Amino acid sequence: MKKFKFAFKKFFLFQDKYPAFYYKKRMVIFCYGKFITLSKRSKCQIKFPKLIIKSKKFVPEEPIITFITTKRCSMRCIYCSVRGGESSIDLSFDNAKFLIDKVCYPNQKIKKLHVIFFGGEPTLSIRLIENLIFYINSKKIPADYSLSTNGILSKIVIDFLKMHNFVVNLSFDGLPSIQNYLRPLANGGKSYAIVENTIREFVKRKIIFKVRTTITNNSINQMLPFLKRLEHLGVKTIHFEPLNICGRASDDEKGNLKLPALSYYPTI
Repeated sequence: MKKFKFAFKKFFLFQDKYPAFYYKKRMVIFCYGKFITLSKRSKCQIKFPKLIIKSKKFVPEEPIITFITTKRCSMRCIYCSVRGGESSIDLSFDNAKFLIDKVCYPNQKIKKLHVIFFGGEPTLSIRLIENLIFYINSKKIPADYSLSTNGILSKIVIDFLKMHNFVVNLSFDGLPSIQNYLRPLANGGKSYAIVENTIREFVKRKIIFKVRTTITNNSINQMLPFLKRLEHLGVKTIHFEPLNICGRASDDEKGNLKLPALSYYPTI
């Protein structure tokens, strides 16, 4: 298998959406898991091909439940789409139990139940999650678990995730200047060092996880050095996602949170 070493100046976003860079006077775009190469001449005239994304067919024997366990959060991300931390509402065990019973009714043949925990920061409701897993096990329902987190986790929580074989989606937005600006702690403190330490613990304990990174106009030029840092930490899976202007991002009156405009694209 050939190995390629790219030498390019910086990443940018093609059509405000797709990560791209220039290589040997050609634009290389990463789109839905594939690299597409365009000649420099066609960069402004190209009609991007229509892409058909086929979602997985719903399987009644493998239902999926997503629990938003809490609106509380240990961070105050400046673009948070759900405004985490602005409310202290928690999901009750009774309501969650009712949903499990509704989905996994008696005599139903379930091959596997897929359970997703979201927030806010779901690990702030770790006792609720623990009780729900115990309840699912008591019903002898085969299940797997996944969770989205900001990475502000104690070793006890990390042990819990490992014990129950969680697949984790970890939000981490960039090198210190970017992470600390976009994703400050609830008290205004810096979060980078804490999240990096969580990643080290995940790698050490062989927890299955991916890093999800929100890309803004402030971080577009830091994608490559950030990738190198994540590789050094032992991260295997990374998901870049363009900023969505909603939630707290829509409160940005100064216009600091935005995607690069077409005029930003570099020329060679």
